[in-house]
Amino acid sequence: MADAIPTLSKVDLLSHVPSNCIAYFCAEFAFDENLPLYAGGLGVLAGDMLTQAAQEQKPFVGVGLIYHKGYVQQRISREANIYEEQLFDYKKAGISLVTENGLPFTVSIPIGSRTVSIQVYVKMIGSVPLLLLDTAIDGNDAHDREICDRLYFGDREHRLEQEMVLGIGGARLLAALGIVPHIYHLNEGHSALLLYELARMRCAKGMSPQAALQSIRNVIFTNHTIVPSGNDVFSKDLCVSYLASYALEFPIEPHVLVQYGLIEDSSLFSPTMLALRLSSVSQAVSKLHAQKAGELWSHHPMTAVTNGVRQAFWQTSEIHGAQTADELWKAHLKRKQILCAFVQDVTGYVWDPNSLIIGWSRRIVRYKRPLALFEDMDKLRRLLQRSLFPVRLIISGKPHTNDQEGQEMLRQILRIVGETQGAVAYIQNYSLPIAKIILSGIDVLTNTSVYGFEACGTSGMKAGLNGVLQCVVKDGWMDEVDWTGMGWVLDKDHPGISLYGLLEQEIIPMYSQRDAQGVPQIFVERMQKTKHMVEEHYTAHRMLGELYEKIYSAIEN
Repeated sequence: MADAIPTLSKVDLLSHVPSNCIAYFCAEFAFDENLPLYAGGLGVLAGDMLTQAAQEQKPFVGVGLIYHKGYVQQRISREANIYEEQLFDYKKAGISLVTENGLPFTVSIPIGSRTVSIQVYVKMIGSVPLLLLDTAIDGNDAHDREICDRLYFGDREHRLEQEMVLGIGGARLLAALGIVPHIYHLNEGHSALLLYELARMRCAKGMSPQAALQSIRNVIFTNHTIVPSGNDVFSKDLCVSYLASYALEFPIEPHVLVQYGLIEDSSLFSPTMLALRLSSVSQAVSKLHAQKAGELWSHHPMTAVTNGVRQAFWQTSEIHGAQTADELWKAHLKRKQILCAFVQDVTGYVWDPNSLIIGWSRRIVRYKRPLALFEDMDKLRRLLQRSLFPVRLIISGKPHTNDQEGQEMLRQILRIVGETQGAVAYIQNYSLPIAKIILSGIDVLTNTSVYGFEACGTSGMKAGLNGVLQCVVKDGWMDEVDWTGMGWVLDKDHPGISLYGLLEQEIIPMYSQRDAQGVPQIFVERMQKTKHMVEEHYTAHRMLGELYEKIYSAIEN
């Protein structure tokens, strides 16, 4: 593989790394379809973060893993059975292998009784280097060469190995390169084992293990979910076994080392708990998330910095240039025509752009309640069969490959879609390009999540940047907004029934009320308010500035 990929010397790499940088660790990054290193919103947020930092010339370096077989490319058979193919074409990705004296630059870490070597690729995101660790290297055995093959695949052992490579290996790599970050930012718990490595480095300078573990002052941990399935756990015995040789480098007993991440009164090791206990600051991604996380982890208060999305990427040029209500409506109709053409291309369904198009675009998982859209099929059918301004419903999103419940929910959705004569569409293989088409072309985005479980929910921000109206459970960032005169709030217990009622009583009448030019003026006024609200309060520019103001500067001081 090294012969097929461009190389970059260590010296040249370091010329791109600013001093006093912020090292931003994440298991996934979404910014380029040629480099499919993401599964969903976590990766999109991380990609937006690094790209915004590059745009503003902030001193960042990203650290992640390279997945040679990517995540998944979703395909659905005629029998509605779901299967997913692996996808990764690194030749188009624009990555370079980091070398020193003509050979791959490597570090090694102990995993159990084995020593695993790690090489690194770099992808430049503007001025920001993203370092991608890899174990597919000569000298590693066949098992270890496959540690970084796939994102979120494999058993508990495999997932722990990935987290050791990312956290311990990532911190060790930066030190070996001579990169000394001013701040380490852990975007979710997958990289939490970095905290162990920072403590071990202090031990190498003479500090005791216990003192080193309690003295970390420059690590930020961002949690993105309180849902148990979103926070990995491993058995204590597995962690003791895998960290045994590593613990000798402190030196510390492995069971003592593991103790820092144990869930109280259990034998389960939680990287999230490790990060909450040892990080300098813990961050929530909305005000409501901070409140709910505080109820769950009462001894570990979080600072709320609500997520934001990158305006330059998610807001289409047509919408960005629209200054007046008429210009916004014309730009919106153009995006609807693009969406309808896309729907016809991938499903064969012919949709009239004058239809009222409702969107639901997010990961298919229990707490997001996609089946709430079908709580009363008789009412839904009446809305779909209207002769004037009929409703059309577009659904897109993947369940995680190991989420059997999510897979079953998708099967139910597909069965229902097949019964609606083309009025409801499911778009498979949800991705960055597909998200841009849907979230800029629908009229209304709905969110049906269980209240308190949607930590943020950035799909609404992306749609809102394009003037798309919101009809939502007031969860995540949506709880921070007064939707009066701008959007609609769903009943949190029965969001589907609530959605049908609002459609019949308010949304469809407002959308149908046209002036002499055929423009729904009141509807468009709400579009303008939504667009301006998101532009002012929920962009990645605002998020990055608030992180500096509330968290990064506090660590500096």
